[in-house]
Amino acid sequence: MNVLSQCDNLALMKTASPRDLGELRELFGYAPEELVSAAPAFGKGQALFAGGFSAEPQLVQMGSRLTEEGGGDVAIPIR
Repeated sequence: MNVLSQCDNLALMKTASPRDLGELRELFGYAPEELVSAAPAFGKGQALFAGGFSAEPQLVQMGSRLTEEGGGDVAIPIR
């Protein structure tokens, strides 16, 4: 059994591999084939949302970050 078959939601971003898209179409039958097939042309921040967390399958556009990108090393004093 494939763990993906247990997923009730799909958030698909740009995906160019025909083989991967074929498997996604098969595993996530609730996602319309025409939207899954459009994945190679998705732009920056675009995604297909489908499944239980979306009333209907939809192509969404993410907005810009609201927070400044951060991260880095945390200084830890040597004892």
